[in-house]
Amino acid sequence: NQFVYTREGDYDGLLAIEDITAEVEALLPSIPALVAELKRVAKGDLPRISTGAHCHTPYECPLLAYCQAREPKLPDYPVDVLPRGHALIAQLRAQGHVDIRTVPDHLLTRDTHKRIAAATRDNKPFVSDEFASILDAIAYPRFHLDFETIQYVVPRWLGTRPFEQLPFQFSCHVEDRGGTLRQEAFLDVSGHPPLAALVDRLIEVVGKSGPILVWNQGFEGRCIRELAARFPEKRKALLRIVDRLVDLLPIFREHYYHRDMLGSWSIKAVLPTIAPDLDYGDLDIGDGGAVQLAYLEAIAPDTTARRREELRSQMLAYCERDTLAMVRLSQWRPAAAVRRANRGGRAKAS
Repeated sequence: NQFVYTREGDYDGLLAIEDITAEVEALLPSIPALVAELKRVAKGDLPRISTGAHCHTPYECPLLAYCQAREPKLPDYPVDVLPRGHALIAQLRAQGHVDIRTVPDHLLTRDTHKRIAAATRDNKPFVSDEFASILDAIAYPRFHLDFETIQYVVPRWLGTRPFEQLPFQFSCHVEDRGGTLRQEAFLDVSGHPPLAALVDRLIEVVGKSGPILVWNQGFEGRCIRELAARFPEKRKALLRIVDRLVDLLPIFREHYYHRDMLGSWSIKAVLPTIAPDLDYGDLDIGDGGAVQLAYLEAIAPDTTARRREELRSQMLAYCERDTLAMVRLSQWRPAAAVRRANRGGRAKAS
């Protein structure tokens, strides 16, 4: 991943060749015993062990679904929804707790886990007293921004590295204090490197003032900082954009939870609990991975003009939905009665 593509068609240095013959030969004597052990395991009974965190360490086991299909069906709200709780989940399962709704309060020590358990058990979403005021304090005009990126194993664009996350598309919904909303976008499917044009369009769209709302500042911030390093003449303008980023994710993580989110604060988990009408199901492209595949097809030389335009429209629609989702989430406020009820620790979303 240190290789930089600096000259068209020159990939000298992309791959490093290392002779490991000696290391392999040293392992050869152990192979017969290893094969015998594998044959013994393959002929034996299935292991008497339940699936759990060990099935994901160091990587997810390819037989996980096979094993889970032979276990009792999990409840609608399993203890597995507890985020970053691998050890706790294993402990709870060992004690016979598989449903988060029946876990005794004293077994949960993290505030986040307690909120998830209470909201799930009572079917009353958690909404903090501060939630509405925090959202209200975000100034106008608001710029709701989302990038789509691509990672090439073999770099295609000069100046890029293997596996580098490169933005090729963005959507931005601009909202003023009066509620007027407009959407701006960038997407180039010509096959030419889009980074320079994306930077110019981004600077033009977001202007020089106003908060830029994102969902996961680490991602958008990193993309913009890397663009600033790539285009030093635009560095100051891009770093000023980074300084204006407002991350909605930690705000919702700290101040809102609905049991249907199942322990996730991804935008696709939160959105149906607040704006169920704003679904992704009507889109031809429904996730970021599909956007990447569509982009690769769109820029392929043998793709027809008609198909390229079809893919472009689908990609624009998906990215637009992401930023419109942020608009709806940032606009949402619990009813006054809900805020009063929440002083007791829990609240029901309107």
